[in-house]
Amino acid sequence: MNYPCLKINLSRIANNCRIIYDRCARLGISVVGVSKCVLGDIRVAEVFKDSGIELIGDSRLKNLKKLKDFFGTAQKLIMLRTPMISEIGEMVNICYASINTQQDTVKRISDICIERNFKHKIIIMIETDDRREGLLPEEVIPF
Repeated sequence: MNYPCLKINLSRIANNCRIIYDRCARLGISVVGVSKCVLGDIRVAEVFKDSGIELIGDSRLKNLKKLKDFFGTAQKLIMLRTPMISEIGEMVNICYASINTQQDTVKRISDICIERNFKHKIIIMIETDDRREGLLPEEVIPF
């Protein structure tokens, strides 16, 4: 029986990364390389880094842990979703930053970071159109 096979063309990814990185860098925009669709593949992450991309993001803690285990503490990793409360302890050990939409989650992240004397960046996601995720603009100030 044949299974689907994903073929990754690293040279094309590298070319795309360099183009995107160069354009964004000229405008002062940081780029996050997303490893979500390749299960945190180390080769793809290395292409991101070699292209100048300093931040790597994923929505799965398992993939982020794999990247952290390979690259160590020098690599800045971002959780691309609000973590479950049960994941926060491990997530702050692995990630430099996380995207959040829930005030109670942000409070728990803060509590754990204070307890461990860690620093962790919080990015608050604001809804822009389709109301799938993020805070509505009017919810931002009270947050």
